[in-house]
Amino acid sequence: MGILSRDRKTRPRHLQAVEAIQPTRPADDPERIAKEEEARYEAYRDERKALVESEHASADGFDKHILTLASGALAVSLVFLEKIAPEPKQATLPYLYLAWGTLVLALCFILSSFLTSQHAHRKQRQLPEETFYSEPGKD
Repeated sequence: MGILSRDRKTRPRHLQAVEAIQPTRPADDPERIAKEEEARYEAYRDERKALVESEHASADGFDKHILTLASGALAVSLVFLEKIAPEPKQATLPYLYLAWGTLVLALCFILSSFLTSQHAHRKQRQLPEETFYSEPGKD
């Protein structure tokens, strides 16, 4: 005879405690499984939302730093030209103008990326609202 087949009174105390803790629902209870899946999905959704927000903050910070870097490079070159080398050689002027032009162009692209990003976020917010507020069966 095994330990589990003995009379309840003669079983060891730790086995009696285990029997008292047994779950009231079976392990394959559909309601319990649905709740566990819902909790897992909510945890996934919360984690994903936090990661997306972090990614957006990182991208915004990167854009701002590039904007600052390009503006600073343009300012440094202007100050250098004015204070240190007020009369550059004529042969170097096309390179200087090309560098300034590309820095200004980079600044314009960065600023346009800010506006494009804002526009895209507005459009993304409108899509779910249109879907949510649309009448069912009407397309």
